[in-house]
Amino acid sequence: MYCLNTTIKFLDLGSCYNDTELARNLEAIASQTNILLGAMQMFGSAIADYYPHMYDQMLRVLQPEMFHHQKTTIVITDRLTYAGASIADHFQIPYIVNVAGLLPYLGWHDILPSDYNPWILSNQPPSIHSLGINLLARTVFPILRYFLLIQMYFQFDRPFNCIRQEKLLFNHSSHLWSYFNSHLFLVNNAFGLEYAQHIPPNVQITGPMLSMKLSSNDYIEQLSHEDRQWIESDSRPIIYVNFGTAIPLSNEQVQKLSLALKSLSEYRVLWKIDHPGISQTSSSTFRIVKWISSSLGHLAHPAVQIFISHCGINSAYESVWLGTAILCIPRLGDQLDMAQRLEDAGVGKWLNQNKFTPDQLKQTVELMLTSGEMVSRERNIKRIQAIMKLHGGVERAVDLIEMTAEYGIKSFVPVNNSYPWYAYYNLDVYTIWLFILILLKKLIHYLILCNRRTAKSKEKTN
Repeated sequence: MYCLNTTIKFLDLGSCYNDTELARNLEAIASQTNILLGAMQMFGSAIADYYPHMYDQMLRVLQPEMFHHQKTTIVITDRLTYAGASIADHFQIPYIVNVAGLLPYLGWHDILPSDYNPWILSNQPPSIHSLGINLLARTVFPILRYFLLIQMYFQFDRPFNCIRQEKLLFNHSSHLWSYFNSHLFLVNNAFGLEYAQHIPPNVQITGPMLSMKLSSNDYIEQLSHEDRQWIESDSRPIIYVNFGTAIPLSNEQVQKLSLALKSLSEYRVLWKIDHPGISQTSSSTFRIVKWISSSLGHLAHPAVQIFISHCGINSAYESVWLGTAILCIPRLGDQLDMAQRLEDAGVGKWLNQNKFTPDQLKQTVELMLTSGEMVSRERNIKRIQAIMKLHGGVERAVDLIEMTAEYGIKSFVPVNNSYPWYAYYNLDVYTIWLFILILLKKLIHYLILCNRRTAKSKEKTN
């Protein structure tokens, strides 16, 4: 296949703009007690501080002549990499948008709003099972969404468009949440964890970006000799802990995790962490390292029974695909939403990052490793794995990319995506309906008055 057989060339865009400041900002955002304020702060920081740098770096490295001799050129960009999409627009190259999930990343222009799971408007995402047909949610959340769109216009859309006009000389304006609505979306998740909902044809769910053809043993073979030797040196179950690299844990969180993990004497612990307050150590039961050879290899190994994670979407899907239970301590943004979905699906549990105690963490791990929990969870994991296979994984994503590069995306994009904003939301239709209702009211009122006048005339005549 073209995408698999073509030589890949990497272009160096330089270092991240002020990565120390970026890490500091992310840490401050993660400590926000209000998820909506944290998300707003993150977007504001990205647009003001980092997108201009991304534009400049891309324009410096990418030149038009790079694309002239290519028979087929297409860009695949991340949903939040607006700079990449704008550069593609600048060079008039078609592009595909890759996104981690439906609701957190696709705007209300792209899919119908899901009132049963309004994650960005809630500090603790509600379960789909508890909301049901909640009248208050269905009444209030659509209104809140429109207020949020207004706020986003003033806080993000205007500075975003100023940057695009300054850097790329674009004269037309775009809204952040409708910027991609006439493009193909590759969504890296699967129903079963993703709540079932209506989606348009240009939104294609591929499952996680993993090969559906690789077995667990293929991933285990990716482990280094040292990592695999430690895993297989003892028969006791392993608890694997990894919170990623983007947002460091606070000193308090590290201390609570350390107390809880050391108290789980019946299990072995592998903790991947790079923190100034934690030293690397390796014993037969407790191993702390700054680097591991393959996270997928650890998740695929049958000795690893529980994965304690920040619950990023990729980490969550990798854990489920490779059959490992996940205990989430979400830090930021969509991680809260993902944690609730895992619990709803019966494949994981989650704890609040600010409120959990060492005893609570220990008890949750012990509960997850009871035989009843394990049997139920295994069946749920197999169900979701089967759905992931149907979505096709990276192989189907490649097929969609090749098809779009060859034939375009026009056949997939709903025609109403090209409508004016008032037609997209049927405001013109609603206006006509309102006008008709007003006329009917006046007509009925007029007929009633006529009937009363006729009745009074008859009374006078009699």
